[in-house]
Amino acid sequence: MASKGAAEAIKLLKLHMKWPERDTKAGHADEGECFFNWLKQALPQDPLVMRLQGPAELQKFLEVNREVIDKSYQTQADLRAENRIPRKLRVLVSQYDHTSRKFEESHRGETVHLGVSGLRVKMSSPISGKQILRLTVTPVGFPIRIYNLLADPRWQGAFDDKYHFGVRLREVEDFETWVREFEQRFLKSD
Repeated sequence: MASKGAAEAIKLLKLHMKWPERDTKAGHADEGECFFNWLKQALPQDPLVMRLQGPAELQKFLEVNREVIDKSYQTQADLRAENRIPRKLRVLVSQYDHTSRKFEESHRGETVHLGVSGLRVKMSSPISGKQILRLTVTPVGFPIRIYNLLADPRWQGAFDDKYHFGVRLREVEDFETWVREFEQRFLKSD
């Protein structure tokens, strides 16, 4: 990878930051293979991706650049109010329509990771613009609980045939209950 040049190395590092499994695969023996497979699926026509020789090449690149990658985690964490934890929860997402002044039909999604003040969600269809979102989050287990939350979209992108987006939760609806129950519900060891 050193022979490919600084511009290509920077591009690969930026792609690594966008990789949806980055948080869960960091430092694992199969990190290079999983990252390689995602690149081939998400960007099959990209010239850099087409030149990659295989997972072993990417694994070596990740090992050589581990210090830079580790610092990028710190930089990303600094942009958020708190750390996020990987967690798959069912969620219904509906967007506010300013014309009709009501929320549209809900679409099914799943959280990728969550925090007290925000979530990352993936769905089969994109959200439109910066409209207010109503999220109905339904964790599995007891006690049975449904959280109705309002959120503002912060970003979105397409990964692995799904649309991912990050939201910042608004301090209304079930937000106080979400905050109060967050540690017990999501951070307790199983």
